[in-house]
Amino acid sequence: EHNIPFSIAEHAGALLRKMFPDSHIAKKFQCACTKAYHVIEEMAQHSFHDILNKMKESFYSIATDGSTDIDDAKLYPLVVKTFDEKEGKVVCELLDIKECKESSTGVNIFALINEEFEKRDVSWKQCISFGADNAAVMQGANAGVAAFVKEFNTSVYFIGCPCHLMHFVAQKALKCQLDDLIFYYIVKNIKRN
Repeated sequence: EHNIPFSIAEHAGALLRKMFPDSHIAKKFQCACTKAYHVIEEMAQHSFHDILNKMKESFYSIATDGSTDIDDAKLYPLVVKTFDEKEGKVVCELLDIKECKESSTGVNIFALINEEFEKRDVSWKQCISFGADNAAVMQGANAGVAAFVKEFNTSVYFIGCPCHLMHFVAQKALKCQLDDLIFYYIVKNIKRN
């Protein structure tokens, strides 16, 4: 939480002993980086399998977007929405982060996702929606990820990113003359005629 690194665990024990000097539990607390890492890793594996089970037993939505924050690495987080019966609500969870070592084409991005699904025995038949940005590589009907998903499940609803759309509109609006915007708003809009 709050992007606090594992290294903080090196100081947590000493801090807890100072904060709670009369606590027998705090005096015995021993969890530095190595133990904290293994506890978190075990919890992550449990969470990972829980997400996979929900995807196999019920309907799910998946979303991804490319990130190039780290050198030339192209990372694609796979975010899944499922209905959690224990919590009684739809939950959004990170399934995995895949690295695309090839060029970021629709076929290669789809191959990343599909490989993960095949490895984990997850079916596209239970996918109800796929969310991504509005780039042709994602939403393209011929060679985008959407086209390849459609080969497995024709019922999937594809969701573009409204933030990207608003950004494109704002960019176009900045390039337009005010007269053009007024003309479009008044003349082209049927409701105003």
